[in-house]
Amino acid sequence: MKRFGSILIVLTLIGALPIIIINYWVDPLQFYRKATNYPAAFYKDQRFQNPGLAKNYEYNAVLLGTSMAENYLMDEMDSLFAKQFLKLTMSGSSLHEQNKLLELAISTGKVQDVFWAVESYTLNAEADKLVNDDFYQFPNYLYDQNPLTDFFYLFNPILFKRSIAILNNSIYREIEDPNDIGYWGGDETQFGTDKVMEFQNNAEMRRQAEDFIGISENNSFENGKENIDENVIEVIKREPSIFFVFIFSPPSILFHLNRFETEDYELQLKLKEYFVRSVSQYPNARIFDFEAVEDISSNLDLYKDLVHYSPKVNSRILKDIVANKNRVDSSSIGMKIEQLNQQLENFKIDKERDGEKRE
Repeated sequence: MKRFGSILIVLTLIGALPIIIINYWVDPLQFYRKATNYPAAFYKDQRFQNPGLAKNYEYNAVLLGTSMAENYLMDEMDSLFAKQFLKLTMSGSSLHEQNKLLELAISTGKVQDVFWAVESYTLNAEADKLVNDDFYQFPNYLYDQNPLTDFFYLFNPILFKRSIAILNNSIYREIEDPNDIGYWGGDETQFGTDKVMEFQNNAEMRRQAEDFIGISENNSFENGKENIDENVIEVIKREPSIFFVFIFSPPSILFHLNRFETEDYELQLKLKEYFVRSVSQYPNARIFDFEAVEDISSNLDLYKDLVHYSPKVNSRILKDIVANKNRVDSSSIGMKIEQLNQQLENFKIDKERDGEKRE
């Protein structure tokens, strides 16, 4: 019986060998090397594509973040900050996923600067959160730097089909520049007040969006503190030669208004304050906060839903960082929070007055 089992294993490995050899030689995710034997074919799922980019492409600065950071243009960032940026964003990603990708990039010895876009309303996530759902799956084996787990990459039937498509040149190469992966802001018609209000007035759409980004799944200060400490503070502290720039992305004022005066909102502010006070202790880190920039958050024409904004906002944010505008630290975070609260209070009063006028 043991002999039969051994024979079965050997036969299985022999059968797997062609898949392993072809996947290794083609390397469809450029995991081992930058594509040279064929024109690069980039994978749209950033969780799968980013490890190969981090290992094999040239850069000295990286951009991390979720879909709110996907519309930053690396050419603009290169020019403004005199760096060579690589975009390593991941839609719907947690701080833990972003940290795992950053650790992989740091291991290459290339990283000098990190621009890290964060959302205050997702800081409450558990410290080890990985997104594994119907939309995205996190491939740990591409991040763990363990050659034994590469088997899951090499013996992957889905990637084998991609390898064959690359070999016979039947693959559609929509993306030519890796920094274009995830970019979704090209069509300005998707933005506007009407689009935002349609989203705001649809309770089911709002619920699905909130479930997707997980803003209420683990509501405790302890979870959020651990999340920040393990995925952000540890790497800042351990890498004093790397300069970190954190950007609090600006959701629309309606997003905050929906949460205003709730326990979730209070927790969000408490964790944001903890984040700022903790990060501000380190000389190799800066924080810029755009949540209370009223001419952004209150201009609903800049948004396509309650949180996603036009590339115009991304460009504005970069220019403000260059000018050192909207920087926040432990001495100013209280004022920034009060500024946001005052805007929400005034917006709420204005809405109530508008309602009275219509009546």
